[in-house]
Amino acid sequence: MDAVPVEPHVHCVLLPCSSGETWAVPLNSVAEVLVRGELLSGRLCWRGLELPVYPQAAADEQTGGIYAVMLGLGDLVGDYWAVNLQNRRLAYLLLTEADLAGLDEDGSIAADTLAVFALAGTSCLVPDLGALHAGLAAEPASPVG
Repeated sequence: MDAVPVEPHVHCVLLPCSSGETWAVPLNSVAEVLVRGELLSGRLCWRGLELPVYPQAAADEQTGGIYAVMLGLGDLVGDYWAVNLQNRRLAYLLLTEADLAGLDEDGSIAADTLAVFALAGTSCLVPDLGALHAGLAAEPASPVG
């Protein structure tokens, strides 16, 4: 019996960000998703820490938001940071090369974005998590207190 070739894939989650963008990120970059997360001075309270949030929440938004807690990269900002999400469903998928149809290769993508592609009618972007994390370096996670 001939073996069926398996197309390479990446375990991803689609994050509907509050900025209106849909991010496609590796599943292992998300530590936890909080529903009804609480903010203190614009920072997310999570497991005894105050995390920097991207993009920053509106001044009147202090409770009830949905946030994805992201694993930090190296010693840039600490161990975690958060992404402010819209009140929409997250999606888990195995992203394959075939899913990247419509990849934006004209060089018009933002500096903090690695790629843009269409998936089932939705424009998705692959954010440069390292650049976003480094941008929060001035606002490291700190103990609640």
